Amino acid sequence: MILRARAMLDWDLGETRGTVALRMPSDPIALELLAETGPLAVSSANRTGSPPR
Repeated sequence: MILRARAMLDWDLGETRGTVALRMPSDPIALELLAETGPLAVSSANRTGSPPR
């Protein structure tokens, strides 16, 4: 899900062009990790040097 980033977002996500993508894994181990840590800010899955999709 791609949403507009809000000014109150307190994470440095780099150049987002004003948007934030939200992803929810279906893998049980990943879900367990998120239950322990809370949300994670990670880079996109685009290959280095490739344009965003």
